Amino acid sequence: MRLKMFNVLIFLFVCTLLIRLPNLNRPISKHHEFNTAFFLIPMDVWDNDGIFKHGFLPSYNYSNPSDKEIGHPIGIPNGNKDGDYYYLSLPSFSYVLPYLLFKLFFIPIAPLSLQVFNLIIHFLTIVMLFRLLKMCFDEKSALIGSLVFLFSPVLMWFFGNGYTHHVLGTALFVAVVYFLFLYLNIHKKYALYLFGFIFCLLLLTEWIGVLLGATIFLLFVLKLKEDKYRKILFTLIISGLPVLLIFYYQYVVFIGLDNYIAYQANRLNVRSTLANHSFTLFHQFWGLMKWYIVGYGVWLVMILGLLGLYLAKKDKFKISIYQKYLFILSILPVWMYHFLFMEFTLAHDYSVLYDGLLLSFLVTFLTYYTFRDLQTTNGKVLASLLVIVCLSVGHYYYINRPGKISRNGDAYSIYKDIGEEVKATIADDGMVFMKRSGESSSDPCNPQIVYYAKRSIKPVSSEEEAFAFMKEFHQYKGKLYIQDGAKVTKIIDLYLENH
Repeated sequence: MRLKMFNVLIFLFVCTLLIRLPNLNRPISKHHEFNTAFFLIPMDVWDNDGIFKHGFLPSYNYSNPSDKEIGHPIGIPNGNKDGDYYYLSLPSFSYVLPYLLFKLFFIPIAPLSLQVFNLIIHFLTIVMLFRLLKMCFDEKSALIGSLVFLFSPVLMWFFGNGYTHHVLGTALFVAVVYFLFLYLNIHKKYALYLFGFIFCLLLLTEWIGVLLGATIFLLFVLKLKEDKYRKILFTLIISGLPVLLIFYYQYVVFIGLDNYIAYQANRLNVRSTLANHSFTLFHQFWGLMKWYIVGYGVWLVMILGLLGLYLAKKDKFKISIYQKYLFILSILPVWMYHFLFMEFTLAHDYSVLYDGLLLSFLVTFLTYYTFRDLQTTNGKVLASLLVIVCLSVGHYYYINRPGKISRNGDAYSIYKDIGEEVKATIADDGMVFMKRSGESSSDPCNPQIVYYAKRSIKPVSSEEEAFAFMKEFHQYKGKLYIQDGAKVTKIIDLYLENH
């Protein structure tokens, strides 16, 4: 009896779990695992102080008086309130959701907890993606298209070890499109309500929600004579109202509008293509293609191969309106995002997580129209898919080597060892300073070290700089840790009264 495709999907997801298992629950270290620490630190702070005290915004200063006023984790002078520095570049729901779930189910705030949360999000996204593709094509093609989202190196890593805003943003992006198409197909109110609710959550997670909403509006604004499209656009607009109220509370009442505007002006000046003219068009395009190659690798080769077979076919099939909608929704908001924030895209390989929907669509589309005349899955097709999956897994392991030593020879435990040494040797009322060889004192301390130390750490270039900081903020003792590569080579006691 033929296996149901959904059961096969679950089996394949279990395979991805086994592939990622060797990298789970190790010390947070390489390949953007600073993001893991970046999310765990505010959760620690909320756990100590209460989330309401911080306006549901991620704070990066621990609770001791000696932890206050130590600069922003990404080096921004704005975002300070009462000695606490807040991350305001993006909305805060990607922090709030895992934190509330951990508290609700009495789960410890730890790297493994965040990784398990991440894997659950990946599974739910895969299920919605498969159902979305099945609505537009057939079950077999949808399963093949889902392989991209299951086994691409960038998706396996960041939906495993590397949780960040873009992970939850990608999941909610797929969910919004899925429930939109579900409503278009079945016209049930619950699908429309879920579309609106999840769109609201996406707006509270990542700015791509604005671009997705704008794309949906442009797609359907000329179809207002039809009741279903009127309801979609009405829901789209209504869903934004709670977001405005939450933003008003967080960014006007709590943090202060001037503070928030100054912060965002800094970020736009650094990250936005509109304000940053240092990249040529060729440089931008090549940078995006580089992350496509790093993140998706062999799946791009598969798409090119399928495209060649499709173009060679004499008989072309008529593309449905829903297939056109899905293509537009998977490419237009994502590429607008890359264009508007090109500096961010060029600096972070996880920026192409959003492109997973587009590549899954392309594989599904090309498979469906290239092999539509096959009554059963050809053995050569299955063998080819197996080879592609194996190569993709090898690509994943090449970048994210299992074991205790990373690909560049550093131990994964470096940051944990340094952070735990700081934690074991510093008093609660002592300030923590760190001088690192080869780095400027303006560079923020590694968040992995901060997380394991459970203390805010001020990078300095000398003892004199540390004493000046202590004097400015009326702190009278601390320690200066001299870091050289993988270890702390010297600890210097600092007492202001003797200076």
